[in-house]
Amino acid sequence: TISCTMFVLIAGLAQAATSSRTTLSNERIGVALNPNGTLISVLSPDGNGVYVHNDSSFVVALGPSDGSPGLILSAATCPGQLAQASPTEAVFLHKCPSGHSVQAAIQLNSPSSGYLAKTISVTSPASATSMKILSVAPFGQSLSLQPANSAATADAAVQGNAYYSSGDIAVFARFGASGAFVSITNPFFTATAVASHGEVNASCTLGRNHVGDDLPGSPIKGIETAAQCESLCAANPLCKGYVWVLPGCEGTPPPGHCYLKASMSPQKAEQCTCLASKPFQAESRPVVDISASYEPLSTLNASQTHVADVAVLGLTTIGMYRMGPAPNDAVYVSERQAFVDCVSEFLLDGTSRQDRTVKVNVAWDENDYQIDVGTESGVTEYKRIIDRNAEFGVTHVVYEPQNSLHASRFNSTDGWGWEAGLWFGMGEVLREGKWDPVSDPIPGDILDMTQYASSKGIKLLAYVYPCLHFSALSQYFSGNGIDALDLGVKEVQDWMITRMLAFMSKSGSGGWAWDHDIFTSGATPAQRYAQWRGWMRILAALREKFPDLVMDHRQTAHIWGPWYQLAGSYLEPIAGDENPETYGVPIASLHTDHVAADNTRIVNYKYSVGQLQPSSRIPGFIFHQTERTADNGTNPCFGSSKLCYDSNTRDFDLLGYKYSLFSTIGTAGQNNVLTMIPARDIPEFQMFPDKDLTFIRDWLAWTDAHLPQLRMTRPIATLGPPALGSVDGTCAIFNNSGFLFLFNPNMYALNVTLNVDESIGISATSGEWTVAELYPQNGTAVGLWHFNQTVTLLIGGSSSRVLKISHQPSTVQSSSNLRITSDDVAIPHYYVNETVRAVQITHATAVSGSRATAVLHGIPLGMPVILNGVRCNESERPSTTLRLTAQFEGVSVRHAMPISDTPVPPGFDGG
Repeated sequence: TISCTMFVLIAGLAQAATSSRTTLSNERIGVALNPNGTLISVLSPDGNGVYVHNDSSFVVALGPSDGSPGLILSAATCPGQLAQASPTEAVFLHKCPSGHSVQAAIQLNSPSSGYLAKTISVTSPASATSMKILSVAPFGQSLSLQPANSAATADAAVQGNAYYSSGDIAVFARFGASGAFVSITNPFFTATAVASHGEVNASCTLGRNHVGDDLPGSPIKGIETAAQCESLCAANPLCKGYVWVLPGCEGTPPPGHCYLKASMSPQKAEQCTCLASKPFQAESRPVVDISASYEPLSTLNASQTHVADVAVLGLTTIGMYRMGPAPNDAVYVSERQAFVDCVSEFLLDGTSRQDRTVKVNVAWDENDYQIDVGTESGVTEYKRIIDRNAEFGVTHVVYEPQNSLHASRFNSTDGWGWEAGLWFGMGEVLREGKWDPVSDPIPGDILDMTQYASSKGIKLLAYVYPCLHFSALSQYFSGNGIDALDLGVKEVQDWMITRMLAFMSKSGSGGWAWDHDIFTSGATPAQRYAQWRGWMRILAALREKFPDLVMDHRQTAHIWGPWYQLAGSYLEPIAGDENPETYGVPIASLHTDHVAADNTRIVNYKYSVGQLQPSSRIPGFIFHQTERTADNGTNPCFGSSKLCYDSNTRDFDLLGYKYSLFSTIGTAGQNNVLTMIPARDIPEFQMFPDKDLTFIRDWLAWTDAHLPQLRMTRPIATLGPPALGSVDGTCAIFNNSGFLFLFNPNMYALNVTLNVDESIGISATSGEWTVAELYPQNGTAVGLWHFNQTVTLLIGGSSSRVLKISHQPSTVQSSSNLRITSDDVAIPHYYVNETVRAVQITHATAVSGSRATAVLHGIPLGMPVILNGVRCNESERPSTTLRLTAQFEGVSVRHAMPISDTPVPPGFDGG
């Protein structure tokens, strides 16, 4: 428990407190609760945090189906008391006059949780009629927060959902350097927040008492707040201080007693009294009033219990930088991190991510639906896809070829005509009720392919459309659309869970790729909520049985925010259809992979900043999907079209893929989703350069080795999303060391200015950082940075740059003070050659024909430089720093090389 002396009593908040208060605590926060479960305070060990006015605790509105008056269940109408408690959890049971009961559980989920989680459960009596749950407000209609510190102002912001305007992500209250957030763990809740100056608060300290020295007339009875007691003492010149006794303390009747004191010494600890001495330090504290609720519209039948979605309230700090393009609405970097840390504790796939990243090839991006694995040639072709993925180090493949042995494109009932590829080719017969993975075996040809993949270290993911017309579930169809199966029905959920688990066990599948939709066509708001809850239950059951499975989410999965993705594995790549004909060209480039990469970073910025998604949910998109439309304008193998042939099988962007690879590693390095790979076309498969294969494999393996840093990936706070005319980038910093990924989508080189501080993930204020380049020139020293320094870096046109920054807690000491830094010369070897009395630089490389520059720090005065065997000319210099310029041989040919030395005119947009 936490010490009561941490709390300063606030007028209007203290009247509900008694000696039987409940306290919860962990290493991050302490929570104080009244006997009926209303919140008193949420504080950090240093005393920062919020005091809470939460009289209603919760509000649940019920409405009968016959139109008669409804019920409002709240702590005010349903008296409650503590039912059970532990140091990290308290459960309060409320009995309502209607016979309903409400259980409110408040807990700290882990020792390091910086938030409390609250779960409301409503149970109807056996005599009750069926009612709709119209709305749920887990913290009541109004949650008033005031700062525990002396903040003079308040601010509040509601973080909406960048992809779903009808739901919110979180609410943030800000009081100076600290604050709090509130959220409900579903995509549909809405919130409001209003900041105001607040009322004058008493200055007494809860948990302190002085016995004796009472002035005549004490105790003064019927005093409702400490502020009233303080005003009486202030008006009495004989009063040196006061003690306000809370109702219930040592039998004190409500509302409370006030003792005016002639002396304030000695003092002692007492839990249910509040003491203050003159001169008083009363002050007005700002307040943020928050309302957060949702409308499940679920039916609550007699003797039934509805468990509401968890609500969370956590503490934040306020730093220097906001995230996002709208300063007045954007959250602060530290606020985002506190909320993301909270969401991350609810994620269900943590064990599968402890020592490795997700590496999956979505094979429909190489148009694998054109391949018929019911034929020998189709099997051979598909094994090349598996072989190439194995060479890259990929561990999972979304498997969606045709299989004419078990299905026909001409029997498809889905909206796109690809049902023949579902459930490893068994989707049609499962829908028709002719085959069931629970009772029937997996065909041998399918097992041959899964076993071949397994021999290469790869698991196949089955492609599934959940809402199709499964004949065994026809009584649960809703509406007349293609997506008819209602996942909000428990019997449907049980059927799906049983078959999916059986399918995985028998087939050796490594997971699933979900598409088409999880909502029935034309779903009502009530159906949509129930179908979302049902789908979450299905995914959680799969994850529980197979903790390491990989799940790929599509169609509307990008819309619903962070609470949709608890079971994993990642959001919808590029937030929509990945076919190039669909998403267009957001930033022009001659490289297909560059167009796709820029689009990926645009979307991932939106996920990170506009939805506050944890980095473990941000999806990659490496390379590009090959076009589905052939050059002659036809769409081979679409639906029931008789036209089916291989198209666009040789489509790998050999000169552009690295930019795409780093765009994923730098924004979504925990979810390396590969698209079109060089496999289907035999010459492309055979002639793919070994050095490029090694480059891809090594960098994918690099993500496993640097998980602590990648878990901290976020956009650099001072840079915006990808756009013409600017550089964008991310930081991945853990314990003040890590990596910066910088991208220039423009054709011309650009400088970018960075601050060495919180904006790039750095919190240490002392020491220095050694900075080296990993790409494009691996190992090149870039510089030595210091906290609060402003640095400028050059990023080549249509290129990326990866930097490693390593924190040295104290100034770097070396037997030699010589250091060399450069933006454009790779210098692997240098030393002071005492024999010839010169600085020797060997094996330096740069772009052929380029004029490159390096800076030498700590070079002895008067000592010459020998670069690759050539003695450099230098004038007399008074400094130990030398700027060296060298002309390298050959013809200069650069990436995205300009056709003219003439500067690009302002406002030029091509032509």
